[in-house]
Amino acid sequence: LILACWYGHVEIARALIDAKADVDMVNCDGNGALNCAAYHGFVNVASLLLQHGATVDIEDKVTGKTALIKAAYVGHAQVAQMLLQRGANKDVADNQGYTALAFATSFNHTSVVSV
Repeated sequence: LILACWYGHVEIARALIDAKADVDMVNCDGNGALNCAAYHGFVNVASLLLQHGATVDIEDKVTGKTALIKAAYVGHAQVAQMLLQRGANKDVADNQGYTALAFATSFNHTSVVSV
């Protein structure tokens, strides 16, 4: 499931979820499926995961970044907006104390800042 989300394969992700894959499982790097989809900007995959109960503010086990932080870090405004609409906490900080807004601002991702 994580690889399907990493590469944006929504139909494969759907099939795996239908086969009872754990939407909150993490890989050896501590990344979950939602974090992977958010980082790569796959809003349809992220939405699918949330529709099936993925934890919106799950943190990766290495950096403490949530899906919202990862989307903001790379400038994926559509994903960030969808995550916020689904209840993502904009005030969560990663292990170094940076929030999604801090990353979006420091990398000049104005489309994310305006969300």
